[in-house]
Order: sequence, then C-alpha cells, then structure tokens
Amino acid sequence: MASAQHPFELAEQLFTWQGKQVKRPVAYKGTLQNILLMPNQAAYVVDCATANMVEVAGNFERLAGIPNNRIESNLHLYERVVHRDLPEVVKYSRRAMEYCYWDREAELGAITLSLNYRMKDGKGKYKQVLRNSFAVQKEGDTVTHTLAILTDITHLGTLTKVRGNIEGPRTHAFDLEVPEVKEYFNVFTPRELEILKLLARGCKSQQISEVLHISYHTVSTHRRNMIKRLEAESTIDLLNLARDMGLV
Repeated sequence: MASAQHPFELAEQLFTWQGKQVKRPVAYKGTLQNILLMPNQAAYVVDCATANMVEVAGNFERLAGIPNNRIESNLHLYERVVHRDLPEVVKYSRRAMEYCYWDREAELGAITLSLNYRMKDGKGKYKQVLRNSFAVQKEGDTVTHTLAILTDITHLGTLTKVRGNIEGPRTHAFDLEVPEVKEYFNVFTPRELEILKLLARGCKSQQISEVLHISYHTVSTHRRNMIKRLEAESTIDLLNLARDMGLV
C-alpha cells in the first residue's frame, strides 16, 4: 500500500495557500440575514485570509452536529468530511479558488463550485451534502470572502464518490481538470482484492473461505477492515465504492 499524505493535512495546506493570496484580513461588508434557507440547509461566509467563519446561518446542528455558535473556522467543517472524500473535496475547492484568482475580472457570484460528498454528524452518522460556493466580496480584483450553502441531500440516496463542477464565464480558457487522488485508491492488499471480487460475484463469507482455503474468521476480518478503510456503511456500500474505483 502506497504511503499517502493524511487527508486533513491537505485541508490545512489549502487554507495556508489561500491566505497567501489575500495577504491580509478584510472586514466583511455583507450579511446573511436576508438569505432564505430551508430546514435542511446551512450557510456560512469564510474570510479567505484566515479561513475563519465571519457569519453563519441555518442548521449546522443537523448537517455537522455542531451548534452554530461553536463554528469558528472552516476547518471545523472539513473535520466532518469523510476522510476518503476529503482529498477530492480539497482539490476541487483549491481549483475553484485558483480559477477565481486567474479570472480576476469575473463578477461576484459568476464563478460557482458545486460539490457533492459525505459528512458525519456529531453521532458519526453519514450525511450526503451538496455544497454550492461562490465569491461574495473582493478587495480590488482579489477575492477576500466566499459564501457556501450546504444542503442535506441524504434522502436522495447513497453517494459513492465525490462529484464536483466549476462554472465561470471563461472556463473554456482555463484547465479545470481536478486529478483523482490515486494514492487513496490503492488501498487493498492482494488478498483483500481477491475477497472483494468474490463478494462482487455474490459469494458469501463461507463460500469465500472454501474457495481461498482460509478460515471464515479470516474472511470476516478482511471484510471488516475493508469497510473501515473506505469508511463504508455496509458491504453493499463497500462494493459500490469499489466499483467507482474500478476495483471490481
């Protein structure tokens, strides 16, 4: 298994890089008071220089298990992102900000990032969320604040991988490709891959133990380890993730 950078380090690097683009904090001049949110939504404004939340609204308790008055930094929300999803969430976020700093003539709100990924609430329960982000304030031609709206879309079904989209007036002239975090795909041993492929064919643990000449207990241990490693909720979820990763 290839060594990989811890997912949360990527988020910290994103905020450090972003802070260097802005150089100094600027007071936020807007407000979320007039924004209309549904019960399954939350909104927040981030100071790009510090990654601090300057204003929050909506139901963060439902989405992330964090009371609104305890959310001080964007890091608090990134801590709730499922670790397997976090690297691509960070990469999409950075690519969108790189586009903002490249297309400095774009009007506020003209560049949008839509991200679909998994979070965990305070009890460890999975949430499928849709995040829509865009710039809401500039200092000269530099974006200083972004607004994001989170929507709980768990009721729409299980998401098996991060999906993102960046829109802007000149995206045709900018390379928006977000490379996959392939080191996170190379997560299984040869034996685990054998078991995974047999599971995908519909084999039960006892059948797998007979085919591979290993104990039932060993098969069950491998299954638990694979589910834990991908932060899946069940064997079905594990197989869906594995299919998205091209492993079965």
